[in-house]
Amino acid sequence: HGVKTAENTHPYAIGKFIGCHNGVLNNYEELCKKNYISVPDVDSKAIYTILDETGDYQTLGEHGGTINAVWTERDGRLYVYRRKLRVVYTSHH
Repeated sequence: HGVKTAENTHPYAIGKFIGCHNGVLNNYEELCKKNYISVPDVDSKAIYTILDETGDYQTLGEHGGTINAVWTERDGRLYVYRRKLRVVYTSHH
């Protein structure tokens, strides 16, 4: 999704989140509208924009399509979400 530019490549820095995503989300526009968030030009940006605006990790499970996401919250931890596992894994140094 989105125009192929340097700004549209992973990772994205949105609020406290720096992350990337593998997959294609088929309802990101709908979820942004539901959460009163401007629809970004790339589906991956929607993951971190929604997390940043809502602070609700349950929104990860609302994305339709394929979602495997990895991010940091600038706290020294690495967070991993994979749909089939429906868990967020955290690691720190």
